[in-house]
Formats: sequence, C-alpha cells, structure tokens
Amino acid sequence: MSQYDAPAGVEGDFQPGSRKRVLRNLLGIKRKTEMDAAENEALKAAQEKYYNDPGITDETRFTAELICGMHREWLGGIYE
Repeated sequence: MSQYDAPAGVEGDFQPGSRKRVLRNLLGIKRKTEMDAAENEALKAAQEKYYNDPGITDETRFTAELICGMHREWLGGIYE
C-alpha cells in the first residue's frame, strides 16, 4: 500500500454516490461540503460541552482515554 492508498476497513470505505470524496457515514451525506459543515457543527458542539464541563480544569491531565472520548463526542454521531 502506498501513502496515497486508502486504508482497509471503515477508514477506506466511502459513502456510495460520493465519488470517493466522503467516508461512509451514519448521516448518509454524499457531498464533501455537507460533510465539512456537519463535522464543523459537531466540533463546535463538542467544544462547547467540554468548555462548560466543570470536570475539565487547568489541572486536567489530557490522557489518551480523555482525548479518545473527546474524539468520540465529536465524530461519534457521524461515523461508525
């Protein structure tokens, strides 16, 4: 596999009808501009959630577990 080949599995599985521009997703989005907007809105919502989370302070350790949870919060409603 070259650096330009899509990986196997869900990371290389494109949404039917998207001309291989959009990964398979839970929302059925086929257009890149729509996916960009959906990801952006989800990112804003996730940021707002964590910004207002009293459990996240200056002392919070950003562990792999926390970062994975944040990533799931951001993209979990869009991708499998």
